[in-house]
Amino acid sequence: MTVGGIFGVLIFFVFFMFSISMFMSGSILFGLVFLLVGIFLAWLISGLVVIKEWERIVILRLGRFTEVRGPGITYYFPGMERVANRVDLRTRTYHFSAEKTLTRDNIPVDVDAVVFFRVFSSKEATLNVENYSRAAELASQTSLREVIGQRELDELLSNREAISEHVQEIIDEKTERWGVKVEGVEIRDITVPSELQDEIMSQARAERERRARVIHATAEVQAADKMIEAAQKYGRNEMAFRLRWLNILHEIGREQNTTMLIPTSFPVKLESSESLAKLMQETKKNKE
Repeated sequence: MTVGGIFGVLIFFVFFMFSISMFMSGSILFGLVFLLVGIFLAWLISGLVVIKEWERIVILRLGRFTEVRGPGITYYFPGMERVANRVDLRTRTYHFSAEKTLTRDNIPVDVDAVVFFRVFSSKEATLNVENYSRAAELASQTSLREVIGQRELDELLSNREAISEHVQEIIDEKTERWGVKVEGVEIRDITVPSELQDEIMSQARAERERRARVIHATAEVQAADKMIEAAQKYGRNEMAFRLRWLNILHEIGREQNTTMLIPTSFPVKLESSESLAKLMQETKKNKE
């Protein structure tokens, strides 16, 4: 009950008690007058309305739109004016889903989403649609189904944010004429049939293996480039090549139980390599 209704009931009760006392005292005429005055005052004061900060009321005068009022205390003249709708301007949330909806590649999926919307025009939300909240909810469901039917399963799973933005644009376009603004859409979950989950896991595993092989091949290419660069430097400096060769022999000789075979096409002259002779002696001692 509104504030005006409460005050109207109190005033009517006071005048009614006075009229009863008049009837009992024998003044029937005055009793009727008090009763009629109480009814009239209660009827007049019933138009007093308190509107909350987040609310607006739409006033119709003789069936035609007059204005939107609020917040605070306001008054409308009963009989000539009436409150057509009390609109809540706060953001609302609605959870909806699209069950067994076919994607573009004919795969049935279940999608759960949440839409956030609010009223920006109380006039349009009252005059252009019977129930703006229900209309926005139904528009959200149909828009989500439309978007799912236009996308493939891989795109649904990998581009949720882009799909949410697309759904928001479609819903907002439908609800704009109703005075409703869609602030956001979030896809909560996408459920794939159980028989397709194994295939998706296999596909993901194959994709990871492909990436690993590409990374390995890229590393091989980079290593080959560095080897070519090193070979070119060794080719320009014979002494550097000999030192590198001796270092390799030294590393091989450090291993226990190692038999070293030196090819006949040895790239270093043995008779002029004192370092090699010293290295061979160290290798022999290590074996003993």
